[in-house]
Amino acid sequence: MLRFITTHVGNGVHVSYTDSVNGEVVRFEVERIDLSNTGPVATVTVKSKVVGAHRVPGTDIMFTERLYLFGMRSRGDIAKTLANTMPSPSGAAAIDWDLVMNGLVAELLASQRRPLEVVNLAEVPREPDQRYLIPGVLPVGKATILYGAGGTGKSMFAMGAAAAVQTGTSFAGFTHIEQGNVLYLDWESDQGDLSNRLYMASRGLGLKDSAPVRYLSCDKPMGSITARLASLVDEHRIALVVVDSIGMATAGGRDSGDLAEAAIRFFLDLRALGCSVLAIDHIASEDVKKGAAGTSKPFGSVFKVNAARNTFELQLDPRAPTGEHRLIMRHRKTNMGPRMSDRNYLVDWQPESVRFEESHWVPAVARPMTNRIIDALITGAMPILTLVEVVSADGEGEVTELDVRSALRPLLQDKDVVLDGGNVRLVDE
Repeated sequence: MLRFITTHVGNGVHVSYTDSVNGEVVRFEVERIDLSNTGPVATVTVKSKVVGAHRVPGTDIMFTERLYLFGMRSRGDIAKTLANTMPSPSGAAAIDWDLVMNGLVAELLASQRRPLEVVNLAEVPREPDQRYLIPGVLPVGKATILYGAGGTGKSMFAMGAAAAVQTGTSFAGFTHIEQGNVLYLDWESDQGDLSNRLYMASRGLGLKDSAPVRYLSCDKPMGSITARLASLVDEHRIALVVVDSIGMATAGGRDSGDLAEAAIRFFLDLRALGCSVLAIDHIASEDVKKGAAGTSKPFGSVFKVNAARNTFELQLDPRAPTGEHRLIMRHRKTNMGPRMSDRNYLVDWQPESVRFEESHWVPAVARPMTNRIIDALITGAMPILTLVEVVSADGEGEVTELDVRSALRPLLQDKDVVLDGGNVRLVDE
């Protein structure tokens, strides 16, 4: 009798084939099941700890193969590979691998047909007030985007936040940091560079040594490793994952695919991790050219902003005195109450440390009206008169309907926004 144990890990499925003598004989790990022209298809990593199994040295991995769930030939090929690389368990009958593969496919298909559980929200206990790892910035269990133009110091700021959370140390004017383990996922650099960055950020916090932040170098889209990342988060009790950066971590951002679909899938993958996330992102080159006050949304799909619970933009003050690195952190969007006021920093770069000192200088350049409009529309489409009210209430001065209509003209011309049934809305690239 075939015995399978199926567990769900993130977006993936792990199916263990067991017998009464040896326990787990082989484990099939599937990151996700996708649809192709020939039906559902999965990438299966086959693992075993049975003595004599042909494994990659130093691991319990036997091989990885594509499995077309409705393809008998595909099942048969994997069954033959298992028969050639897997010894018969001691004390047990020879394994019929064709039968095992048929059972595996049945388990995988059943996992996709799990019943949907409907709950009565009136019976769900109310959650306590939202907790934060960094007050107002990193909500526990939710995603925050930190974005800006190249050279602003996004990655260094994110590393400072990572070191602060890892050690529970005050950072950038924020106190009462909730301590938790941090995992830094790096698609853009290498471990040597990130080690140096961590050391400088840690010294900037007043620490003698580098904070023990976990690090993982990544070279595949996040969607292909989500289940394994979820296992790491659980194994190391990770409270915060830093993603550097969204564009490199998403398939759409890497190969000019559909940006909206890539953004939606990325945030679904983040939910599978079950922890707080700080995701670093860039802005489009054309937005960089629009002015020193920056843009109001990260590069690509507006779904990024909609899916994140918090978004912050980092901007440099171009009129800072020579030798001064002045940085503005602007709270662009939140789903958890009012936005924070702008926070201004003097960045103290030393040979072996970087410190973000909160300051009260006034930025030299006011934000353009177009940016204030885009900022307001991030929350959703609205009529022009409502847009006037929202922009007037942003703390940067009241505006008139004429001001808004004048600023809308270049945005409409550049197709940043459109008029849709009397409402103004952002265009999703």
